[in-house]
Amino acid sequence: MNRSYLHRIGIILVVMVSVLLAVSCSNERRLAKGKPLKKRAPSFLVNHNVKDDFQFEWLSMKISADVKSEGNNDSFKANIRIRKDSIIWISISPALGVEMVRVLITPDSVKYVSKVPNNKHYYLGDFSAMNNVAMMDLDFRMIQDILMGNAIMMDKGEDKFISLIDKQSYCLISKFNRHLRRVLDFDEKAVLPNSTFTVNVLSKEYQKALRRASIDDLMVKRFWLDGKHFRVQRALYNDLYNMRDIEIMYDEFEDHEGQLYPEHGRLKVSTPETWNELDFEVIRVRTSKTLDFPFTIPADYELKK
Repeated sequence: MNRSYLHRIGIILVVMVSVLLAVSCSNERRLAKGKPLKKRAPSFLVNHNVKDDFQFEWLSMKISADVKSEGNNDSFKANIRIRKDSIIWISISPALGVEMVRVLITPDSVKYVSKVPNNKHYYLGDFSAMNNVAMMDLDFRMIQDILMGNAIMMDKGEDKFISLIDKQSYCLISKFNRHLRRVLDFDEKAVLPNSTFTVNVLSKEYQKALRRASIDDLMVKRFWLDGKHFRVQRALYNDLYNMRDIEIMYDEFEDHEGQLYPEHGRLKVSTPETWNELDFEVIRVRTSKTLDFPFTIPADYELKK
């Protein structure tokens, strides 16, 4: 390999790094001076967000969480271990620190053991039971990304967006298909970052859409990205097929081995009748060692379906 070839590669690398630094530093300087963000194309924002997903092979974390719903409020701590795209292991304990539930999630299964006194049992199944409780359609990758602070349901290859500036954040709004335009009677260009949607569920257009469209066809997706680093600060999914809203928020981003990780998160799912909310603080994150995932079912525990 000759020196001129190496020199050209060096120049290319320097230019690439300079461009990436300029993108971040330019906005950082503008925000520091109280100036608005630069307008960015949707493809630019999506690509930078995906590039900045939190990366790991093995990860362990400890969280403190509150689960709220109408009339209920519970707190717990959880130790979580993850092998990327393979296994999520969760040990849940109440305030006293004695493990009550152990969960093992793989891409195609959900298992748990309940050690709660007078309710000792185990479950072996898929994601359907979890989704009924969570009031949303989860899969392995979505759970992993929620824990990592990565965007969910942002399909780089399929989704099309428009981009707006909302104070010190970028807002990506999914483009409407024909079903959404007919149901809402306007297009995405009329949507503001915090617009709400009202649907007449008895209208002919809505009933026709339910018969012909999928859940994805009747979902409005919005993502708020940090103006400096393009990490997701907030995501809002208006699911007009099931008449529910899913909102995810992240803040208190800290540097972890060169990557930004949110130390606080909130997930809320609401319908016209009820709502569930998970609010969690990250106490510890480690990505440096191989993990094991112990999971045993006591012989005297009952299987629940």
